[in-house]
Amino acid sequence: MKSLLIIFTLAGLAIMAAIAKKTGAFDPGHAKTVVGILFGLIMMVAANLIPKTSPPVSSRPKTAQLGLRIERDAGWFLTLGGVTMIIVWLVADPMTAQPIAGAIGLLAFILTGINSFMLWRQERRRHLPEGRANR
Repeated sequence: MKSLLIIFTLAGLAIMAAIAKKTGAFDPGHAKTVVGILFGLIMMVAANLIPKTSPPVSSRPKTAQLGLRIERDAGWFLTLGGVTMIIVWLVADPMTAQPIAGAIGLLAFILTGINSFMLWRQERRRHLPEGRANR
């Protein structure tokens, strides 16, 4: 629950920065940077939340190891994506950082999906009969 509270707080701060930008109380370039950094932090906190919200291993014994590995890898991909997004927002100007950070976030999710599929496929092949494993 603590992680969800952090996510909602960060999202609220991002909304406040966007409103401050619209009202002119905040420089537009700085507001974009703040919102980008906050989204990177949200991605990192959400990545940390993934393994914590999964059902206990005892309720899914056949797929426990595979599920834990997928969740752990997803957490790493999304955490690294969030850290990279933050670095991009801190180093680059807002007009350059926005598309790069968006691509990094998308890439983190795509890599998570590809990795999950590859691990599932590897596990499936391991449990197929010998003659069917090469299909």
